[in-house]
Amino acid sequence: MNNNERIEAFFNNELTEVDKQRVTLLSEKQLAAVSAADSIATGKTTTVLDSAALAAKKEKEEKDKKVQLAQKKIALAELLFFNFNKVDSAIAEYNQVINDGNDSSSTIRALYSLGYIYMSVKEDTSRADSVLNRLIENYPESQHADGARKMLGLPVVQNQVDSAKVIYEEAENAYFENYNVEK
Repeated sequence: MNNNERIEAFFNNELTEVDKQRVTLLSEKQLAAVSAADSIATGKTTTVLDSAALAAKKEKEEKDKKVQLAQKKIALAELLFFNFNKVDSAIAEYNQVINDGNDSSSTIRALYSLGYIYMSVKEDTSRADSVLNRLIENYPESQHADGARKMLGLPVVQNQVDSAKVIYEEAENAYFENYNVEK
């Protein structure tokens, strides 16, 4: 009997006990060979990692690197603008973060900062309006979008709760009620 016949007979329950052990041993060796290709030895134990998990891990690491790079470019742009008064260099860094689009929080900050520079420093209101409106359209729920609305003279969205204001008002009301103080 050849191997294919044995395997077929195994599934049909036509094998002897010795043949069943041989097929089981063969299957275990094949399984060990496959898992060895997708595993990492760590001391005495072997952790089996499938290639999809490895790819996902690598993808996450690459994304994290891009986010860190965007944050560093924002920091560089702020340094260039605030410490060295290199407005054009800061604008170039902010534009690079926006064009890369790897991290939405960095993109939001870059758009807001760029709008501020165009509005306050360059006094280029058409570019400032364009950048700030892009921020409002793409990220309407962000705090920077509210800042952009203020800069453009638009009404601020009031759907966000200011927790500090709520706590302050509760403390103020408790104080006035406990000490019979009139407002």
